[in-house]
This record gives sequence, structure tokens and C-alpha cells, in this order.
Amino acid sequence: MYQVSDVVISLAFGIGKIVEITELQSNSGLFYLIEGIEEKFKTFVPVNSGNKFRKISSLDKISAQVDLLKGTVQIREYKSRKERVLDFKEKAEPKNIEEMIKIIKELNSLNDRGSIENELFVKLKKNMAKEFSYVSEMKERDALEIIQKELDVN
Repeated sequence: MYQVSDVVISLAFGIGKIVEITELQSNSGLFYLIEGIEEKFKTFVPVNSGNKFRKISSLDKISAQVDLLKGTVQIREYKSRKERVLDFKEKAEPKNIEEMIKIIKELNSLNDRGSIENELFVKLKKNMAKEFSYVSEMKERDALEIIQKELDVN
């Protein structure tokens, strides 16, 4: 369970801060009230849906992960392209930064990325750039350039 003041990140809303844990109506269960940090928004997320976002990484952790973008990638074999797309869609909301790096690297290595896979690839890179820029206090554009440069090393 997350705590009030935790900074979290999600593909759905970007970077936000948990400002309250509350019950909207009696017996409706607990909800996180998350306010956007970069963008102005407020959203309620059920506490039992905490796997739709994760705590933001530390600068040391994300910097180490950015360095791993240039490493080799293990490409899995799929029975069909449809199975591959479904697998990537299922893993679309990474539970941790390490998992996100693996997915970005694998998508980057595909020569035959389809439109759904490409959309996910762009979204994940942008999300990682948001997180990297936030913790390192740089512009998102600069973070995205660093990420792309690391991916291009392969």
C-alpha cells in the first residue's frame, strides 16, 4: 500500500502525488487521491488497483537503468505476431523500472514492430523520460534524447 505524499508514475496519468487516501462513499472501498505534478489533474484510483502505477524511482536507480538500455536483449519467441502483441499489451503497465527497461529494449530490438507495439514503445519511452527528467531535474526532451542515444548503441 502506498502512503500520502508518495510520488507515483503511471502510463495513464504520468507523474502524480498521493495527497489523500479516502473512502468516496460508505462501503465503496478506499481510494488514492492523486494530483498531477507536471499536469493539472486529480484522479481517484482504488487502493486495490495499486498495480496501475508505481512509486517513482530514485535518481541512482533510474540512472543505472538508463545505462542498461545499451545492453543486449533476450528476444522471446512467439507462436504468432498476435500472441506477441497480446503479451506486450498485457505487460503495458510495468510494475517496476527493471521490467520497463526489459520491455523497452525488447520492443526496440523488433524489426517488424506493428502499430500497437510501436505505440506502446513510444509511450513507455516517454513515460521513462518523464520519470528520468523529474528525478534528475532536466527537461523531458533532454531525458528522451539520452534514452534514445542509449538504445541506439545496440
